[in-house]
Amino acid sequence: MNNHKHYETARRAYYWSSYSPEKRAVSECQFFDEINAEFEAAGVDEAGKIKFERLFLLSLAAKSRCASSMITGPARFNVEKNRRANDRERKVSDELLAYIERVRKAIDKQNNPQNYAADAIRSDDENAIDKLKEKLAKLQKAQDQMKACNKIIKDKKDNKIERLAEILGSKEGAEQLLKPDFCGRVGFASFNLTNNNAAIKAAESRIKQLESQKQQETKTKTLNFGSPIFW
Repeated sequence: MNNHKHYETARRAYYWSSYSPEKRAVSECQFFDEINAEFEAAGVDEAGKIKFERLFLLSLAAKSRCASSMITGPARFNVEKNRRANDRERKVSDELLAYIERVRKAIDKQNNPQNYAADAIRSDDENAIDKLKEKLAKLQKAQDQMKACNKIIKDKKDNKIERLAEILGSKEGAEQLLKPDFCGRVGFASFNLTNNNAAIKAAESRIKQLESQKQQETKTKTLNFGSPIFW
């Protein structure tokens, strides 16, 4: 794997933050190859693969600016500068993961349109508001569950799997959530919460729009038919 075209870049990315930059580099290269193979098999065009590679390299560049005082030594370690570097790294890596998820969703939507038909709620559906409120409730529940899971993962108490399984409904889901991603992080990524929150706001906005529209239609009918006509 050390002859991989991105191996040296990946190794340097962890030079100041890991005792084993070589192992982390191998892991990064494997991740890159796995996603590329997945995109290739799914027929993702060249532009899509180029964008993935660009975001991947940006994430490595952001990691290269992060350091650990355990590696560099505590003397003159700039805590604030490193905090900003870590924040930047999280943002860039989340953008990479969010892009991968968008591509996967687009592929799945193209291959399995029947799975998405139920999500399309037409405005002319007489039950549109009720359906949107039901969808909103599910989104809000998912948001609360993700926050609760991340809180459990961050605390220092034991029996995390049991507590996560109680929220997620399965031990397998809990174990999967505790597996580190390619960045070594566990739990729900911030982009999961951000995307779901955007969906919540979109549903709330559409409900408000349809309710306002319905009220306006009711007023119009009242004006047209509600008053007696005198000749």
